[in-house]
Amino acid sequence: RSTQAKTLFPYTTLFRSPNLTATAGGRFYKFDNSLFGFYGLKSGERRCLPGQHDHIDGLPIVNGQPCVRLDKNVNDTGFLPKLNLTWNFSPEGLVYATYSKGYRPGGVNRNGNLPPYDADFLNNYEIGWKTSWMDNRLRFNGALFYETWNDFQLSFLGQNSLTVIQNAGNANVKGIEADISWAVTEGLTFNGSATYLNAKLTTDYCAYSNPSNDCTIPGPQGQANQVLAPDGTSLPVVPQFKAAGTARYQWMVGDYDAHVQGTLTYQSSFYSALRTAGYNGWGGPIPGDRDLFGKSPGYAAVNFTAGVARGNWAIEFWGKNLFDVLGNSSRYTSCTTKVCAGNYFDTQINGVTAPGIVYTVPITPMQLGLQITQRF
Repeated sequence: RSTQAKTLFPYTTLFRSPNLTATAGGRFYKFDNSLFGFYGLKSGERRCLPGQHDHIDGLPIVNGQPCVRLDKNVNDTGFLPKLNLTWNFSPEGLVYATYSKGYRPGGVNRNGNLPPYDADFLNNYEIGWKTSWMDNRLRFNGALFYETWNDFQLSFLGQNSLTVIQNAGNANVKGIEADISWAVTEGLTFNGSATYLNAKLTTDYCAYSNPSNDCTIPGPQGQANQVLAPDGTSLPVVPQFKAAGTARYQWMVGDYDAHVQGTLTYQSSFYSALRTAGYNGWGGPIPGDRDLFGKSPGYAAVNFTAGVARGNWAIEFWGKNLFDVLGNSSRYTSCTTKVCAGNYFDTQINGVTAPGIVYTVPITPMQLGLQITQRF
């Protein structure tokens, strides 16, 4: 495998006044990703040697090693712009507008039977503000953004548990985020942040992708195409709402600096998979990935710390996930979803059809600790 990338970042100030600044820049890029050599199981090497069973005529031998069964390349060159306009409406506040474009390079799948995947591109349109109030005791920042995501890359486990990357059509993301910090008194502070996202497909996701995202167009070898997730499907692993809040109080106890702090985090439910279409297995229809993985529920977790410090030493008692909430960070299978989660081959255990297996990655369980620090 060979991966080469070259970039150049030009940047300039278009206009500057005491209150208004306009800047422009971007990124020139060039990438070249290739995969060359043999792929498959060891037993497949014999297909490279003359006189062997299932030999494929015309496959060259490379320095006496397994023959070349894979020689694919993806490359591209382009420019990704970034524009920004900032207005400082007062010494304590500003508003800004930004347009930027980002990308991930295309590449070649490890399974040589699958086509390469193209680069995906994200256009970001953002309006935001940064403000300070009450003699800088209160800070309030935020942003509204809209993003269009073209040919976005989706990864999942495919045949023989090899990771497959595929362009899954187009999507957009609408969102708002904000954070606040408030020094209520000399020792009491509050900090909070929140994000709302609405991330959905804007085209159908096809089993065999094509530039028009038309799932009626057959695959590259004439395979029957199908819709794996329709326009409007929410993107995976994207909670619609996330928030966090922290309260901290500090005070003096004689010669000791004391503090107590509590943090609450919350996130809403989300799906771990995108594909909604089902499979036709040996034992009958199997639900799609989204149904097999299920929906991870929302959760709220509480952390806590309390301690004292003096000079170069400190002692602190802490607790994470104090109520031992069983939140999900992700879900996955150890092989192709339809096989491991859907029991595609109708495996029997003691004459009974075996259930599918989906693994859940939990958040950190309840932990309590005591930390003593000595600085030298």
